[in-house]
Amino acid sequence: MNRFVLAIILTLQIGVCASALAHSPAYQPIKLEFDVGSLPLKFRVFEAPIALGTRLFEVGHVKKTEELTSMRELTGQTIQMDTSSGQMLILFVENKSDRPVKFAASPHGFKPEENSLGLSFKCLCFGHLFTAEPGKLWYRIVRLLPVAALSGELTTIQHKIVSPSQATKARSSSPQMK
Repeated sequence: MNRFVLAIILTLQIGVCASALAHSPAYQPIKLEFDVGSLPLKFRVFEAPIALGTRLFEVGHVKKTEELTSMRELTGQTIQMDTSSGQMLILFVENKSDRPVKFAASPHGFKPEENSLGLSFKCLCFGHLFTAEPGKLWYRIVRLLPVAALSGELTTIQHKIVSPSQATKARSSSPQMK
């Protein structure tokens, strides 16, 4: 009984989502921004084949981007996300120092905010702490996915990248934590 009810609910939700997406433009322009503050990190974004969906959230290190992808770089460009399938991306982080750098991403923000209702970004901001090794490129495979009707207007997704020491300082100076 429970499986049958779950199947009906999932079918209805998928049907509603598909109906909403049918009214979206073919492509949704997306711009990704990463504010690293004073951290010695440089973010680069590459498009990836949808086949990498089986490796979603994979994290690792490589010497060169070509070890993982031969796709084109999208850093600083507007991504034209296909609203029927979404967009697989590989985020590369170059550590410009001579020591490992630990970092995390605060939850992303959308501009305009109302466009957050139509997009799901399986990205970095899950409360995880990552380490970018010196002399290597850290990477994570991520995905942009449409989940509702989209406007077709440019949507900017912003991430603030923080270090554990920044988080500790913020907590210790917070009035609630004293």
